[in-house]
Amino acid sequence: MSTLHSIYGKPIEDIIESIRVIAAADPPKQLYVSIGGKLNDKYLYFDHPIGVSNTRYNTNSMEQMVPSFLRDQTIRTFVIVVDNFNSKPVYDINISLLRKFTNTNITILLVHHYFTKASLNLFVQFFTELAKTNSISPKRCMVCNYVKYNGDSTLTEYRDEQMIPDIIQDTLDDTEYSECFYDWFGYNFYVYDFVYKYKTCRHLGNPPKTLETFIYERYSRVATGAIVIQERPLLQWITNVYDITKSQPRASTKMAWSVCDTLIRADRLMSPLLCELNTPLEE
Repeated sequence: MSTLHSIYGKPIEDIIESIRVIAAADPPKQLYVSIGGKLNDKYLYFDHPIGVSNTRYNTNSMEQMVPSFLRDQTIRTFVIVVDNFNSKPVYDINISLLRKFTNTNITILLVHHYFTKASLNLFVQFFTELAKTNSISPKRCMVCNYVKYNGDSTLTEYRDEQMIPDIIQDTLDDTEYSECFYDWFGYNFYVYDFVYKYKTCRHLGNPPKTLETFIYERYSRVATGAIVIQERPLLQWITNVYDITKSQPRASTKMAWSVCDTLIRADRLMSPLLCELNTPLEE
């Protein structure tokens, strides 16, 4: 069974100290942080496209907290889940769900905290400290933001949704972990199960119109055969998009494979543009 720690109702300085003590006793070799991931409801409905709007779907809340690509790995992994839980009963439900994980290599810390700009900045600084102290490679570190609202949001919720990504990225910039932040696409039917590398994609501009249909029709759905990509923006995006519901081999040298990695490993992706990728693909 995974080790589970509960940190509830403490100021950010005490939260950081609690995590520091736990990490000192059980040093991690891999670090995953989920901000905003929790189970509120088991099911959801999508507003678009029209053909699915009346269909009930399972949420991916558990994958937001503990992605599928972590669940079978043998490396010592810290999973830190931070959110502002609506009530103690909601927090306790999430505790019960996280107790079901059986991988003994995973230590899970469930933290109740509402981030302000100052506390988020402190927490992300601590993330880099924790990674450096334990000599964790950036390839084995992820901070994922899932703070998105389905439907109409309050002014405070809208502010949080806009503020959080830039604070995280700005705090990570000028560190060796500057490319470890990933943002969730949100409640978009086609890319609901995916996060993207924020720093890189922010400079790529808006995703190409073909991204959603490519993910849904050529990647997510059962499909076979070779895929040929001649569109540079699409290839750049799928190189930086990650599926939180996808398992991966235990022997990988990095925490998660991108959509591009996965398709190449399956011998399905062909493109004359592959040689232009900034980062060489690795096992």
